[in-house]
Amino acid sequence: MGVAKLPRIKDYWSSNPMLGNDKVKHTMARDRFMDIYRFFHISDRENEVSPNDPSFYMMRKLDPFMSCLRSNFQMHFEPYPHLSVDKAMVKYKGRLGIVQYMPNKLVKRGIKVWALCTSFFGYVYNFEPYCGKRDKLPRSDNGLGYSVVTFLTKNLSKGHHIYIDRFYTSVVLMKDLLKSGIYASGTVNTNRTFLPTNIKNVKLADNASSKCFQCIEEPNLTCTVWKDKKEIFLLSNGAKNEITTVKRRIGGNVSYVTCPKVIADYNKYMGGVDLADQYRKYYDISRKSRKWWIYMFWYLLDTTVNNAYIIYSTTNFPSEKKSKTPLDFRMSLIEAILKEKRIVETGPQTIVKNKSHKRIKIDERKRRCIRCISLKRKTISNRAIESSWTCEICQVCLCVNCFGPYHNEHH
Repeated sequence: MGVAKLPRIKDYWSSNPMLGNDKVKHTMARDRFMDIYRFFHISDRENEVSPNDPSFYMMRKLDPFMSCLRSNFQMHFEPYPHLSVDKAMVKYKGRLGIVQYMPNKLVKRGIKVWALCTSFFGYVYNFEPYCGKRDKLPRSDNGLGYSVVTFLTKNLSKGHHIYIDRFYTSVVLMKDLLKSGIYASGTVNTNRTFLPTNIKNVKLADNASSKCFQCIEEPNLTCTVWKDKKEIFLLSNGAKNEITTVKRRIGGNVSYVTCPKVIADYNKYMGGVDLADQYRKYYDISRKSRKWWIYMFWYLLDTTVNNAYIIYSTTNFPSEKKSKTPLDFRMSLIEAILKEKRIVETGPQTIVKNKSHKRIKIDERKRRCIRCISLKRKTISNRAIESSWTCEICQVCLCVNCFGPYHNEHH
């Protein structure tokens, strides 16, 4: 359904050739899909705590699934040296206490997710939804940005380089990351604590000019100022004061200007989270729903498929003559999953002891299932369970769930 978009879910089973999808029709019946979709749940509702409980967690309905994904994301992929930390937005416009409004983002209103992604490919290595003060993010006295970065990078090995923006960057964070063996670079506000007061007064005269300040107590800690259209301040705990050139294009004219290497690297490696969002939205499966948490589930499922594609692309050696695109991979994934679910198409006779019993569809109206009658089963609305399937040998009407058990009991 993420590949073939239709206006409504029930349109996939439509008899109209402009709407109906044969693959969906042969995979699962419409009513069965809608029942699963209606009652779909991840957490154990009996053990959920009330909002008045001190241990209440806003993402309690998704917590088991998120914990499973985190461990698998980190188990099956060794991240590249360069990673970035940024916020992703899950679009949601309903009434919810954790909904954020960010006018500068493409998705302006939704649920904020802190994410740690590889700068190349956009692999999501770690994540945590923002739920205000009642989430599982350990808070410190150094601010929310400090807590987010330290939480997302706690399982990283030494030697990685993290790129962050000015919301997270601080002198204390840079020092603590360096103690853990992790390098970091990030744009910084000049009014941050422990920054020299004279830095905010730096005014560079010419474009492409730069200046670098080095901390006396921490020689690895540097603050680089570079003027593009205005002064850009960047704090780093593991970068050298080197100069390189970057390309500038004005119309059809291309020119090269000098730039500190630490800033050129920042522009090169900072877009990991944006890249992950880009790939995730190509074939997203999101649908309108009254349940707010289902939007987060769709985000996690799309992220999982994207991560699986990245693992496939980076580990498929020797590589194929023509590499698979995200769409090709998704189609192959669909086919692989459906092969495991052929019982839906061929019917439960695969588990029947007598192989001669076969399920056939009747042309007349539905009839009541003979086994459900004996077991006194009824629908939620207290009506008899009907079916349009019958056994070719026994000539009795049976629903899909009763076909196999009936023949196991009587033969």
